[in-house]
Amino acid sequence: MSKAQSLNDVINYFDSQKSLCPKDDPWYVETERKEIEIIKDDLLTTNRELKFLFGGHPGNGKSTELNKIDKDEAIKAKYLVVKYSANDVLDINDIDIIDFLLTMILKILEKAEETGTNLPSYLQNRLKEMEGYFTGKLQTEKATTEARKGELGGGVKAKIGSGLPFVSLAANVFAKIRFESETRKQIREFYKLNITDLHNLANDIILNIKVSIKPCFDILLIVDDLDKVRPQQAEKLFFEEGSTIGAINCSALFTLPISMIYSPKSNVIESKIGRQKVLRNLRLKDKNGKEDEQTVKHRKTLRQLVFNRMESSLIENNALDMAVDASGGVFRTLIDLIASASSYSRVNDGEKIDTVDMESAINEERANKKRALNRTYYDILLEIHDHKRLLSTDKVEALELFHALFALEYMNGKEWCDIHPLLIEDVEEYRKIKQNEKA
Repeated sequence: MSKAQSLNDVINYFDSQKSLCPKDDPWYVETERKEIEIIKDDLLTTNRELKFLFGGHPGNGKSTELNKIDKDEAIKAKYLVVKYSANDVLDINDIDIIDFLLTMILKILEKAEETGTNLPSYLQNRLKEMEGYFTGKLQTEKATTEARKGELGGGVKAKIGSGLPFVSLAANVFAKIRFESETRKQIREFYKLNITDLHNLANDIILNIKVSIKPCFDILLIVDDLDKVRPQQAEKLFFEEGSTIGAINCSALFTLPISMIYSPKSNVIESKIGRQKVLRNLRLKDKNGKEDEQTVKHRKTLRQLVFNRMESSLIENNALDMAVDASGGVFRTLIDLIASASSYSRVNDGEKIDTVDMESAINEERANKKRALNRTYYDILLEIHDHKRLLSTDKVEALELFHALFALEYMNGKEWCDIHPLLIEDVEEYRKIKQNEKA
């Protein structure tokens, strides 16, 4: 069963965290956005390493677009593709270049082992030294720390029968870097004076694997979910450590937070790492609030997204229009609104999602957003709504608004932005409050 047949099924088919595989997924809907096709064409045409920063708002389909690259037969014929989610191996809210390099090394090694690639003895010895740290010194330090806390626990243990050194520790190392703040701190302390050595090790491994994967031209590293990193952490990773990331000796595609695209340091980040390509949101109005041929297409696309996942008889047409309008053209928001409205309909013993159910879902989502706003945020949102652009690029609060989907970027002719449609009513109320204060 590829789509929901009843209201009880809807919640199972509307999971906004699930990315799709476009080739064979019945839920996939074509958007006519060309950004990933341009990246793919460049990768297939080039005879040199290329790096891209694939930006956009959270939830606008970047992961699904990346799956197009990962599954493309021509790409796989030219590249050894190493694709993973940063969210699976790192703590997105506390990310450091050391964490990034260690997890990248392990992911590349996992792929090398999977393809039967071997490494020269000098590299294997270096990996054994790393393995020794994680199974020896790190665990001694951790045990001492935990003993002081009175909570002795298990250490990093290797799997039996693994091939390349250090790979056997992958699952445990990922878990400790992602979930254990004290362990992360100890690992960073150990490697902070040896970042260059760690970076050189990564490049040595990459270069040796490249020799072994002929006729493949290169490794293509795809790291998803880095766009979820908050602005201050993102600046540290992409701006301060951008040269280190840019000097990784293989082709790469990293997702980039929308906050870094609006940052004054955006051009420097691009010069350090690689070209930016921004996946645009689906535009439902033009800059002046009017519809045109493209907005009509985009509305049809969003309606089709819903009907690919549920029978059309399960939602009133007006309720669906409300959800599309409230989504701002962001897939994740639309999916979450449908799931939420279906819950309201079920508890109200409804047979389908109606406008009352959808209004309840929209009000809940609006309230969730509104709680996070203070006067500084409101002032910036008012500025964006009036000018259809961000003027306060030097304020971290402005970058946070884009990161949190409170402000959205669109394109028709040239890029412009506006506040999320769910916030228009509240921002207009704030405008009246300011006017009354001045009176």
